[in-house]
Amino acid sequence: MMYYEFFLKLPKTEYGVYLQGIPNENESVTVEIEPTKTGLNIYSFNTQTFRRTKQLISLQKNEILEFSIEDQTTIENRVSVARLLLVGIFALAWKKKSVEPMAFILIKFLDDIQMEQTITIQSSKPNAFQTFTNIKYNLYKFWKEVSENPNIETQMKVLKTTHDEKIKKEQKIFQIGCLIVFVVVAIIVISIFT
Repeated sequence: MMYYEFFLKLPKTEYGVYLQGIPNENESVTVEIEPTKTGLNIYSFNTQTFRRTKQLISLQKNEILEFSIEDQTTIENRVSVARLLLVGIFALAWKKKSVEPMAFILIKFLDDIQMEQTITIQSSKPNAFQTFTNIKYNLYKFWKEVSENPNIETQMKVLKTTHDEKIKKEQKIFQIGCLIVFVVVAIIVISIFT
């Protein structure tokens, strides 16, 4: 059951930013990946409110052809070959910008009309290759666990409820802390001006 729990505990900002590959979804947005017993869901995620805003896609395991993690160098090498074909020998002189290495999740799948698509999700911070590798590993381990455990649904509900209660408790503590800070600052300001 620890594989599902990994996704509950992973900070929502760790999933990255959707770049391309979902039909009719043109906007780059922060995303959350949710494993399901039969596949996965990808949601847009508002980092201000920490809430899902929209389900971008739901994929069944049998629709997923490949789930890979790649680093920036691999992606750039692919672009370099395309650049070489596009501009010929001048590609060697084309200046490349230097940036921190980013990681990418690539999910190749068959859409509803059997066209091959590739969803590209870019890490929201540099050096996230290991985090993305952990997402892939725990996703596949979760699916394996689902196939071997007949009570998984009940266990998932208990974990989710416990996790949600913990989050609500932490939010209440945070709100109380903010209120205390506000009151202290107000008292200090009042005492200074009186």
